Amino acid sequence: MHCRSAVSSDSANEVATGEEKQSEERAEAWMEAIHNTVTSKLLPYLPTRDTKRCELCVRHVVAATATRHQQKLLRMEEARRFPTLSAAGKLTSLASVQTLLGEASFENAEQLLLARHPNKDYFKRPIKQAFRDIVKSYKDDVEHRLGKLKSTLEHLNSKAEQ
Repeated sequence: MHCRSAVSSDSANEVATGEEKQSEERAEAWMEAIHNTVTSKLLPYLPTRDTKRCELCVRHVVAATATRHQQKLLRMEEARRFPTLSAAGKLTSLASVQTLLGEASFENAEQLLLARHPNKDYFKRPIKQAFRDIVKSYKDDVEHRLGKLKSTLEHLNSKAEQ
């Protein structure tokens, strides 16, 4: 698909065969389709005369790279929204959505899905952990104070008996 030979004025004057004409027509149709994209705006700045590839090949490589990048961004967005397939299935299963819509005070399915989004639990984790730490420190403090009071009481009782 890529031309490895340099484009020269002699090769430009040669008569193209039927297959080359078809490939050029396909390339032209394809280039018209991506005319309004970012690639068409960047191509005038690429040094196609200095490269060993023809302009159509450079256009194809640039457009393919842009398409792959857009697909990668879409996959990243999807992965951010649904960290696992099971989470996506649980969130979007029609039966669970309809059941919960009937029971809950949500007006539509989107509100329910937002309320049940797995990332919501992620942000609650630090709050729950902080609460557990506070409760634990409070219990430890109470036990420590009770221990001191018990030892003081035992000491006073022993002095009273003497």
